Amino acid sequence: MTLLKTYITDFINNNIMPLGVTVIGIALIMVAFALILGTQRMKEWAKGHIFEIIIGGALLYTATQWAKDFAAAFKF
Repeated sequence: MTLLKTYITDFINNNIMPLGVTVIGIALIMVAFALILGTQRMKEWAKGHIFEIIIGGALLYTATQWAKDFAAAFKF
């Protein structure tokens, strides 16, 4: 069971988190370019999506922590 916990933790740390950070980084760069260089329509789009990106990042971090806590709580 300890091995399963190790597999879960390694999968989250090595696969999920880096992918999530990359996607969030790209999304924030797109929003920044839209706010700086975009037309009025692009600026409105960026303003509407910035909170979704922040909430998505928070959910990604929280979900990975919950998965680690879940594995630890059941003594995997």
